[in-house]
Amino acid sequence: MEYVKITPSQFKKGLESKKNMLVFGKSGIGKTATVYEYAEENGLTVVDYDLAGRLPEEVAGIPAVTKDFYRRTLDQDLEEMFAKKGEGFILLFDEVNQGSPDTLNTLYRITHPNPTMRKWAGHDISKCQIVACGNLSDGTDGTVYLTDLPTPLLNRFFVFQLTTSNKETTAYLKAKYKNIPQVAKYIKV
Repeated sequence: MEYVKITPSQFKKGLESKKNMLVFGKSGIGKTATVYEYAEENGLTVVDYDLAGRLPEEVAGIPAVTKDFYRRTLDQDLEEMFAKKGEGFILLFDEVNQGSPDTLNTLYRITHPNPTMRKWAGHDISKCQIVACGNLSDGTDGTVYLTDLPTPLLNRFFVFQLTTSNKETTAYLKAKYKNIPQVAKYIKV
């Protein structure tokens, strides 16, 4: 599938809109790093939910075999975000296309395009910014995906593909691996 291509600086500019954004790109291109960088620059807190291997109950807060375990865990882990209705937070669903179909089904209410309809485990998160990142499923990066995202979920986001120039990629990798000399010296190669 073809998506509108954007650079990291355009991605940051898009994050200013506070709209739901879903960004695909090659593994390691800086999708997640751009979200964290934007959050730091704007005094926001990132709640990072990597969907690879997560159970639906871990995301939705549905009570499990042990009485209310997942709901209680969500309430404790996300107490501050829930208390503020998500204001000052970016909710990042990373590796979104690594989530199982059941896990992806739990995202519908959380990612509702109308902020007043957003709920997570029964909590109002109407002031929370929602961002999702995933790798391209074209097979070029060797990643195996559990599922393509369902159209109704895709429709809840403005969807883009992150691209970079060689200069941007080199700068990103130098910063990422600056403390690992064995890697840093080969970045230009």
